[in-house]
Order: sequence, then C-alpha cells, then structure tokens
Amino acid sequence: MKWRNFLILTFLLRGLSLTSQTAKPYDILINEFLPDPSPAIGLPNSEYIELFNRSNTPTNLLNFKIYNGNVSTTLPNFILKPKFYVTIYTKKTGIDFGKFGDTIQVSKLITLSNPNDTFYLAAPNGEIIDVATYDLTYYDNSYKSQGGWSLERIGTNSPCNPNAWTASNDLKGGTPSQRNSVAVDSIDKTPPKVERYFLPNNRTISVVFDKRLDKLNAEQIPAYTIIENIDVKSVKIEPPLFTQINITLKDSLKAKQLYHFILKKTIIDCKGIPL
Repeated sequence: MKWRNFLILTFLLRGLSLTSQTAKPYDILINEFLPDPSPAIGLPNSEYIELFNRSNTPTNLLNFKIYNGNVSTTLPNFILKPKFYVTIYTKKTGIDFGKFGDTIQVSKLITLSNPNDTFYLAAPNGEIIDVATYDLTYYDNSYKSQGGWSLERIGTNSPCNPNAWTASNDLKGGTPSQRNSVAVDSIDKTPPKVERYFLPNNRTISVVFDKRLDKLNAEQIPAYTIIENIDVKSVKIEPPLFTQINITLKDSLKAKQLYHFILKKTIIDCKGIPL
C-alpha cells in the first residue's frame, strides 16, 4: 500500500508540472506596468510589471522571459494560478510590493523607457505570449504622465487591442497584484480594420491593422489577391505586435498603374474575429 501511494503521488506531481508549464498566446497578459515611478504617489518608488493569468490553467513562469529589445529578464519558478495576478520588480532594499499581493523579485527587471517603449512576454520555447506598447498619450492626463502613475489594461477579455491602456484611477497611483481600477469585463467583438498600408519597395505591400492578428491565418497566401494577375510569393507578420503583415510579390508593381488588392475574410484577429 505504501508503494502504491508513492506511485500515485509521483504521477500527480508530474501531471501538475506538465499542466502548469503550458501557456498559449494571450493566456498570460501583461496587465499593468509603471514605467516612471517618480514622484511616488502611494506605491514603492520602483518600476514594475504585473502579469495576469486569464486562463483556467495554473502556469509555472519558470524560464519565461520579459524582453525589451535584446535585453531580457528571466522569471524564476512561480505558479501563477488562474485569474490571479503577480507583480514583478527589481529586488532592492526598502522596496516591497508584497502587501498588495503575489510578487516576484528579480535581480534586474528590464528598463521601461520614457516616453514610449515596447516589451513582451515569451514562453520558454520562445513563443510570444503577450506584448505591451505605449507612449505618454496613453495616459490622457498631463499630470499623471509626469510620473508616479501606472498604465493599466482596460480589458483582459480583449487582448487583441494593442492600445487598450490608460492611466490608473487608484489613489495610490496603481493596483499592483490587484484588479485594475479601469478594468471592464466586456468582450471586444469589433472586427480588425486596416489602419494604413504602404509600399517599402515595388515588390512588397505592407498592411497595418488596428488589432493583433492570428499569425497562422494572416500568413496564408490565398488570403491575398491582386486582380491584375500578380501572384503573392510569401506573407510574413511582424512580431512582436502582430499588427503588420508584409506581402512579397512574385513580380514588380509598375508605376502609374492602378492595382486592386483584395484581403479575404479568412484573416482574423488573435481571438478569431474575422476581417
């Protein structure tokens, strides 16, 4: 009986480990961050990044990385439970976010630049899980943009919107490891739209969307057609935002000629809403 109990326990532990390591894109969200902590309003004077597990599966953050350009912070062993938050910050004397909830202290967190920046979370296999891009206009408040106030994600149910950020309304200046003060529970069902397009050269068409796209669908060649019998050679989507697609053509476009470029509705955003 002792051996049987031991074998069952070993199996359960292995099962938990395998399950907790699984994460798909947008299961774990960058939910809040403080790029300019000074002057401190009511929070410790330190940059931080908050993650939220929007899935129904516990995820071990071991060897997940937060990237800013070529610089990264590797996360330690930590099980982020479903629907829970964790605040990540640099370990320093006198800096403690523990009173607000779960935290991860790292030797050095990536630097969040002002007035704008882009950073992202990647799984151990390198797959991009979520990305945040920002500039000072996201605050929509000249006082709060001067420092001490975090930027909070407006909706965790709408991960495809890259601009869904605004200044915290909490009197402390932010809500680390807690539900965002600006959070809404509604689901964004708006189809992705073309924001702009441009031609880097005479064999490439670049199209920028207002939402993050599903990578697999966006890179399917049959989704793009030029009526004037110019075939598409390849399609690539730009990481880490996944809002820009670059279509390479087999033949060159000619000056002073009108072209009709068709995008099919098989193109969908990151949660499956079609164009």
